[in-house]
Amino acid sequence: MSGVTDTSTRLMVAAFSYVNLCARTRPLTKGSTLLGVRGRPVPSGHAIIPVISSTRLDAKKLDENDKNDIKIYTDGSGKGGNVGAAAVLYHGGEIPEVSRYHLGKKSTYSVFEGECLGQLLGLGLLEQKLFLRSMLDQRRAKYTVSVAVDSQESLLCHHISKVRMARRSPIIREIHQAYSRILSMYPDVSIGFRWVPAHEGIRGGDEADMQAKLATKGADHNTPDAVQYSRLKPVLAGSRVETVCQVPSEP
Repeated sequence: MSGVTDTSTRLMVAAFSYVNLCARTRPLTKGSTLLGVRGRPVPSGHAIIPVISSTRLDAKKLDENDKNDIKIYTDGSGKGGNVGAAAVLYHGGEIPEVSRYHLGKKSTYSVFEGECLGQLLGLGLLEQKLFLRSMLDQRRAKYTVSVAVDSQESLLCHHISKVRMARRSPIIREIHQAYSRILSMYPDVSIGFRWVPAHEGIRGGDEADMQAKLATKGADHNTPDAVQYSRLKPVLAGSRVETVCQVPSEP
């Protein structure tokens, strides 16, 4: 786990500064949050269009040539009969940031759900990063972002022809809401989803895989930022999102 960190400490500092700023300018009202207003309708028109290369070699080359400012790698794991999810965010020469969450027993949750949750964790890291940058730099965030996922099946849930059906799933709906919220709050940010093959020696993919496996060991390995997703566990239990998306279950 060396070489990675969570953003909780820096987020607390930025949040404290933000609350002080709000206190000087306007009171926090019921329903307000640090990242916006709870209940605000998610804007439409922000469709996720993933890039899935035709071969593993092409996908690996695409990763090698990735020049985006921020690179996020996500993964889900079913090691030891448990399901865990993780995401790792890289930004320039900074220490990579990691998010981990332990879903629970594989008999209750699927690896596919772990893959989807990994994407949500990645967007959560990105939202925190953009929030911190906008508060500390006091300027409009402007970044290009890639989200690399090693599950083609979970990416297919974002295909425009499947969006209506996929939105029946709470976790897919959460991914789309987070994606739309980020693009609405930070209009100068662009986010692209792409497939990256697993076990090909890709640094980010290998790190996400290791972190997801760590998450399967128990809730004590959850990162502070990921605890918020506990609210999804009751609705995910037995839901089998892969069935909702009409794609095969992953082994």
